[in-house]
Amino acid sequence: MSGIFINGRWHENTDMICRRCGSPVWKSDLPQYEYQCLKCDEDLFSFEAEEQNAHYLPRVFLATHFEGITINPLAYLQDDNHNLLIFDNQIAAELFLTQHGYSGEDLETVYFVEIDHNKITCLNCGHEFMLAGASVDSLGAHTTCEKCGTSFDIDLPDLGNSQREGK
Repeated sequence: MSGIFINGRWHENTDMICRRCGSPVWKSDLPQYEYQCLKCDEDLFSFEAEEQNAHYLPRVFLATHFEGITINPLAYLQDDNHNLLIFDNQIAAELFLTQHGYSGEDLETVYFVEIDHNKITCLNCGHEFMLAGASVDSLGAHTTCEKCGTSFDIDLPDLGNSQREGK
């Protein structure tokens, strides 16, 4: 499953983009509209979107359903230092998983969460918030969840820090 979390709800990839800004669009919550563009902050009719370039491969991180947890029912794939593993695209993530023992059937249970560069998902409570600020030091980038106060490491694409990224 490839998509994104919007306000704690999973939205599958539509393979469509906004005709105005070129960003991916998601199924609208409003019945009179087909899609919503997060960048334009607008709901769109079907004619306001077009098919995405087949070569579009967004960066992703991985989540799996974790039974018994009610605050955040998802567990995120992290490295040994508890940094979120971010992959260049879904193909790279699938390759990583199969090299680590996942079968094709196992892959069907994994959420390939596309990265919205403007939002961060808290690893503790699952709250999504706009990345307004992050501290960066020799160890990488860090932020704090505005809801639960948990501090955690993040991977910012423009840092060029590929050491923590899955390939």
